[in-house]
Amino acid sequence: MQRVSAVPVMAAVAAVSLLTFLPACGGGSNASTTVSQIAITPSVSSLNQGAVATLTATTENSSGTAIAADITFSSNNSSAGSVSPGGLVCGGVWDPSYIYCTPTSGSAGVGVVTITATATASGKMATATVYVHEVVNQVKVILDQNCTSMGQIVLGYAQVLSTTAPGCSPSAPCDITSTVGPITFGTNDSSIVSVSGSGQLMAGTPGTTTIFASVSGVNSVGTPYITCPVATILVHSASSSNTSFTMSPTGTQALTADVYDTHNQYVQPTLTWGSSSTATATVAATGSVNNPGTITAVAPGTAYITATCSFPNCNKSLSPQYSQNVVTATVSGATSTTVYAASTNSTMLVPFNISTDTPGTAITLPYTPNSIIGDPAGANIYLGSATALMVFNVSSDAVTTLDVPGIIEAISPDGNYLLLSDTVGHNLNYYDLSTETITSNTTPVTVASDAYTPDSGFNEWVTGMLLGFGSPSGTTGTLTLSNTNAANALDIMAQGGLTYITSADGSLVWIYSTCNQTQNQVLTATSPTLIKALPNGTGAAAADSPNLDLITTPSTLTAGCPVTTQSTITPYDLGAGAFTATQMFMSPDSSRVWIVSNLPQVLNFNLSARAPNNVPLTGGAIPYYGGITTDSAHAYFGTSDGTVHRIDTDSMTDVAQIAVGLKDSNGNVTAPNLVSVLP
Repeated sequence: MQRVSAVPVMAAVAAVSLLTFLPACGGGSNASTTVSQIAITPSVSSLNQGAVATLTATTENSSGTAIAADITFSSNNSSAGSVSPGGLVCGGVWDPSYIYCTPTSGSAGVGVVTITATATASGKMATATVYVHEVVNQVKVILDQNCTSMGQIVLGYAQVLSTTAPGCSPSAPCDITSTVGPITFGTNDSSIVSVSGSGQLMAGTPGTTTIFASVSGVNSVGTPYITCPVATILVHSASSSNTSFTMSPTGTQALTADVYDTHNQYVQPTLTWGSSSTATATVAATGSVNNPGTITAVAPGTAYITATCSFPNCNKSLSPQYSQNVVTATVSGATSTTVYAASTNSTMLVPFNISTDTPGTAITLPYTPNSIIGDPAGANIYLGSATALMVFNVSSDAVTTLDVPGIIEAISPDGNYLLLSDTVGHNLNYYDLSTETITSNTTPVTVASDAYTPDSGFNEWVTGMLLGFGSPSGTTGTLTLSNTNAANALDIMAQGGLTYITSADGSLVWIYSTCNQTQNQVLTATSPTLIKALPNGTGAAAADSPNLDLITTPSTLTAGCPVTTQSTITPYDLGAGAFTATQMFMSPDSSRVWIVSNLPQVLNFNLSARAPNNVPLTGGAIPYYGGITTDSAHAYFGTSDGTVHRIDTDSMTDVAQIAVGLKDSNGNVTAPNLVSVLP
């Protein structure tokens, strides 16, 4: 039995009585005070035996305006559910004062009750359905599949149990699902699974969340749910199977991505498109085909295009799925850009345009830099320092500082994030360039090497025997690579699916699946140090004195996570004897590998000929640091003789030595050991 306060009941009765007299005010009835329609809310209710629910009747005239009217309520099954004059429904029988609601025992107390509200003056009626049932103690959501493909109805149901009804117990609950009426479903992420107007669950964005059900004020425990993850992404022309294009600046190329989930269903999720060089070509999710993308050529060079299903837009809270292949966009023409030279012993930044190789006016830096990098769009040059990050804006010729110290280790392909290793504070700073804030730092750690995935949504780093990984805003996890062998460097495959890690101590190259950091393969080497992925997605190269180790990986990776594609490793003698590699980079067109070392030459490996093509430097200078133009035509290296040397890649000769005139705090000429070729 449930006791209900007399106050709301009497108030409801008084309201009904008042409504009886309102139509008479003003001397008579007319259309504005005549009930044309009546509605009851809620129209459907689920009610435990002995519980009370409130129904509200609303009356309107022919103009749709709410008006007051005398209303009466009635029940067609008063043993299961009776109703008070004010619209309070009892899951049983009211006492004469409408204060106590007493459930009816046995089967007569369970049933579907129709409550009718009648406007007495006009006779207009409306009905509501009330399901009266035994007390609900537990609700469960049961799904019929491990995942549901995007856009399909989720197959499953809710089960409603009573443990307190006669004959029921926690150890032997009774299933009362058939008596409770409609069950309300909900979800913790409506983008992954939503509830339609008819109450059906519909699969949305690939990802994982929870589903719950509610009835009679009882919520189920959340049931894990998955919209089937994307497992296959193959990118190609929107009109053919082509994956390589030559374009003119401002030209466009329509793409499509063949996307299938783990049920092998074609789906159309929100993909993240990425370009390896936005200064060369951009890509955006535009077009008329399914899963569209459009490349727009910007300036001469080569860019590699990928599509990724990753958090927060796709495979939400699941492992990301990276492109299984890359699309190559070669923009024709010769580039015209600026090279910037700096030194860890100077506060000068000296620019020169490659068309003349004549140094421009030196830019004064507020701090002595320890690292340099250009953003992929070519808008800024970033210089790290022990005090702050310095930003030189190409358009304004202005230097600003941002409050984050450290050596710049990596910049995301979209140019929005930097990772800086603070060797003084022994932490890794995650920096958001759009908000100019440190989003987090990982400590104590001094990072040796790190890299971003092509969608800019994930990064990995190594230090000692530890592999760290995380989102652009912070480290989310670490794992131990080995208990005895320290890592030297890592890089992520152009597609994003595999991570290459070197260990000189272990004489090996580890290959990990980027999506979940599971070990894919271990390759035997001699003493590999630096490593870089090939831009065209065919593997990687590692410096392994006196050799270069070429790691060959099929350019189309296996579907799903983890990636199971296997690689091979082949050493090639560079013909220069023993060396210590200090920098390694690739030609943007994937034609050559460049190694800066302690030798008076730039080590070079021709990937097409599979042969070394080393370039002696004029005057026996030792190279310190270098970069290359986006069209792969010219490479620039700061050297020990105080100049920047230009190597022409057609002739593979040292064709110019630019005296940039960097000076230290005492006015002495100092070597340019920081060089950035603006994209």
